[in-house]
Amino acid sequence: MTFALLAALAFQSDPRIESVERLVGNANRPYLWAPLAVKLSSAAGFEGDLVVQSSLGLRFVRRVRVPANGSERILLPAIDPQKIIAGGTTAVVPGDLGSPDLLILVDARLPYATALASDDRVLYRAIDAADLARLLSLGLLDACDLILLKESSGLALGSARAWVVAPSRAEAEAAVSSHPGPREPVRLVDVDLWALAPEAGWVPAKKDRTVLLVALYALASFAGMVFVGRTRPSRAGAALVGVSALGIFAFLLFFPRRHLWISESACEVVPVEGDAAAVRLWFAGAAAGLRPAIRFPVIVKPVFPRLGDADEPLTIRVDERGSTAEGFALAAGRRICFAAVEGRTPSMRALERVPRPLVSASVRRGGRLRYLGDLEAGVDWSAPGREGPGPREEEARPWSRFLQGDAACGWLDRSDRPAEDVGSTDLADGRRRPLFFIQRLK
Repeated sequence: MTFALLAALAFQSDPRIESVERLVGNANRPYLWAPLAVKLSSAAGFEGDLVVQSSLGLRFVRRVRVPANGSERILLPAIDPQKIIAGGTTAVVPGDLGSPDLLILVDARLPYATALASDDRVLYRAIDAADLARLLSLGLLDACDLILLKESSGLALGSARAWVVAPSRAEAEAAVSSHPGPREPVRLVDVDLWALAPEAGWVPAKKDRTVLLVALYALASFAGMVFVGRTRPSRAGAALVGVSALGIFAFLLFFPRRHLWISESACEVVPVEGDAAAVRLWFAGAAAGLRPAIRFPVIVKPVFPRLGDADEPLTIRVDERGSTAEGFALAAGRRICFAAVEGRTPSMRALERVPRPLVSASVRRGGRLRYLGDLEAGVDWSAPGREGPGPREEEARPWSRFLQGDAACGWLDRSDRPAEDVGSTDLADGRRRPLFFIQRLK
């Protein structure tokens, strides 16, 4: 018997997947982040891809290295994970999921962390402080409705949907009982946010350069023919050839050869105190069929306009901070979207007045919306305005899910800027649209 067991272990695949842990608990929230902790060991040493496969066409991949006779615990982002693959080894992700109304993470440093009892309505999940800090920094806690903390220092809490410091069990139970219920995060299928998508078609840079080159070519042709016609009519043909050659040279020198465009839309939500949450969306399209790889500064997930699109193959390769979307086909005229939520220092905190200009500003108090127009720095929220939405209501509507209670909003910029922290070898044009700003007033 002992010999047979040793023989079985000798022929077992290497590396070995020792365990798979759902870090935010066994809650059935298939279109939100479900990060995993995978313990991987190897007798011979392993360097390769650790893959988590979802029920959809999504794969999340991370390059890992396990020393010989060693083990590593690896954190992996996932959405509706089904199985883990490392080399020739496959493991099934634990199932048996519930459907609670509230999913609450409890800081494991709290003395009552394991004493809170889950039921059909509320699922409690104790989480190690190091894992919690890592998940917050990566923006992977959109499935969690509330976090109960021992302390808040050192945590990127801007990416959390809701949190409270609750050193005692009584304070924790009071926070849970007063919680308003689930709030709408960025979903895997999100029709409302797709209203922000640019129209498919030409690459913007190519369209702009085409208009410019055509205008310059027409002007040069007209000026050249007028000048030659007045001075040396016999050289009109040579002048026409020269202008044409100049136009071809300008086209070869200045016209973009690549086909991918990326347009970023973002919303910054600033609470009364603490870090802000930045919700970032990147829409991408192409003027020709491509299989691009797009590099992002954060870990992203796709956002689809309909569920059927989620079945198409897509790989998100992650590293310590950023990610790369690859392994997907982008047909000419098709658009795709990626999203991320990150915590960061607010661009400004405008509880009474705006420290910097705000474009097309509005304020909502007691459920009544008032349009204030463009505000200069130093103007407060009691400035004269008119009842009702502003002229950019359609552009602001996709972000309205973050307008909770009394709040003010507007745009921090007037025009597009270059998108500097996203890239691809196929990129012809990357733009960042004006940032939509929300200040919660209480």
